[in-house]
Amino acid sequence: MIKEEHHHEHVHSKDCGCGIEENIDDKIILVEFLFLNLDTCTRTIEAKSNLFKAIDILKGPLELAGYSFEIQGIKVNNEKDAREFEFETSPTILVDFQDILGGIRENLCDDCSLLKNREIRCRAYAYNNLIYNVPPIGMLVEGILKAVFSGQKVIDNDSYKIPQNIINFLNDNGSK
Repeated sequence: MIKEEHHHEHVHSKDCGCGIEENIDDKIILVEFLFLNLDTCTRTIEAKSNLFKAIDILKGPLELAGYSFEIQGIKVNNEKDAREFEFETSPTILVDFQDILGGIRENLCDDCSLLKNREIRCRAYAYNNLIYNVPPIGMLVEGILKAVFSGQKVIDNDSYKIPQNIINFLNDNGSK
């Protein structure tokens, strides 16, 4: 987690008496990077790197507007974790609980398949009419901005079911 330091001349709260109502918590951008394999999966490693590059690009203007980032890396270790986070595919980037990487598509991941000795699919990304194995920085910048400024509320998915691909990764049978 990255902590941000801010120096304010006057912090407004609902009861400060200044007449300006602002919930300071609304200015914290929560970024969650959920993954299965950050050790050997090149896609996941590069997605994390591009995420930090995108945040570096946005940090200056968003901090001027009073925002700060809170970043969490979350390794999904088991089916309980997958259910808790309604984890659909690896890697997933949530900004204020919204998946910023578009519709879920996957293709064969050589790194994870080799690690698990079975066919494992990792996330692929559609951006500007092309398919990428790693989310481009522009896609991440756009996704972060949309999540921060869309005002959409996230609704719990009561029908979540762990995808078989995630189960295949988490359960070590060693057979194909």
